Amino acid sequence: MVNLERRDVLASVKWLRANKPHASQKIFGVGASMGAAALICAAADESPEGQAIDAVAVYGTFDDLVLTERAVSRRGFPPVMRQVVDLFAIPMAGAHVGSDLTKFKPASVIGNIWPRPVMIIHGVGDE
Repeated sequence: MVNLERRDVLASVKWLRANKPHASQKIFGVGASMGAAALICAAADESPEGQAIDAVAVYGTFDDLVLTERAVSRRGFPPVMRQVVDLFAIPMAGAHVGSDLTKFKPASVIGNIWPRPVMIIHGVGDE
């Protein structure tokens, strides 16, 4: 899973465990939108830090970045521009961050969090 933001979450867990051992007996992650996707990927990570996240609650996140981009382009761009946006948006963003974002799919790793609890809050009107 290519998700550089998950490293921020993992580094936070590592810092917390090293500097606040009594306060980090149980670590519960809460994230919204892109932060929620990063949290899912961090909790699914096989590292000691990823496995130290005891439960996850996410709000308004996405399951697949490419599908999310396409839904946004359908709502925000005229038909003539959609093909251009769909063709270039994710690859350009990936080049900007130095990562292949076409493979960023939190849904593909969320099962790795099991058997730890996961709560997903999402509006029915939000694609």
